[in-house]
Amino acid sequence: MNVQTEYRDVPAMPVSGVASIRARFAMMAVAYGAKADTVEPEAIDRAGALVFQTFGADHDLTREMEHFIDTVTAGTGSKKLWTDAGDRLLRAVHGTTWCEGKQHE
Repeated sequence: MNVQTEYRDVPAMPVSGVASIRARFAMMAVAYGAKADTVEPEAIDRAGALVFQTFGADHDLTREMEHFIDTVTAGTGSKKLWTDAGDRLLRAVHGTTWCEGKQHE
């Protein structure tokens, strides 16, 4: 499944509202690490489309979303790989990962 080609035709939109709250927190980092192995392909498609539409193809967040999508959809990923990809995506979105943020509370 090549998710990228499924949303590449979505045009980039002007960034507003803190980039649509960072593309809705990248759709909560596509259900993120602990549940990445249960993420529905449609949820990944929606998250990828939202990030691409909000930021365009060349934005760091779009690249991190693509890395996450590639990792999850490769079919070879362990939960650790998905979690690492989710961490990278969250760091791109929020400047920190969920675990790092919890440590600062």
